[in-house]
Amino acid sequence: MINIGTSIKTILTDETLNNLLGGDDKVCPIIMPEEIDYPFIVYRSTGMNTDDNKDNSVDIDIVTIMIIAGDYDSSVTIATRVRNLMETFTSDLINDVKLVNRQEEQYEGAFIQMLTFDVENNKKI
Repeated sequence: MINIGTSIKTILTDETLNNLLGGDDKVCPIIMPEEIDYPFIVYRSTGMNTDDNKDNSVDIDIVTIMIIAGDYDSSVTIATRVRNLMETFTSDLINDVKLVNRQEEQYEGAFIQMLTFDVENNKKI
């Protein structure tokens, strides 16, 4: 689905998540503006597969969500909320969301949780 980023932004629009991030302007596609302080979330589509059969056709988007925080515990708490939001979301377009990979990084004092999801999208033939 070409507009998967719009769906991810919708999924991550959550009051509890905003409270953990310290504001509602801290979720952004691809790159975060430099003036935003930790913690924040950056998401991007990193690939797509299509599964066609005689009954239906689905796109499986691969989406990576990076949680960047100033301390490890905050990064894990936010990542846990993101995972819950992603894996419990359903809509007319999104059939299923599965966490398929998780990585941790540290860069220049920031703690980064990288969550990769397969997002199965229903598309009609």
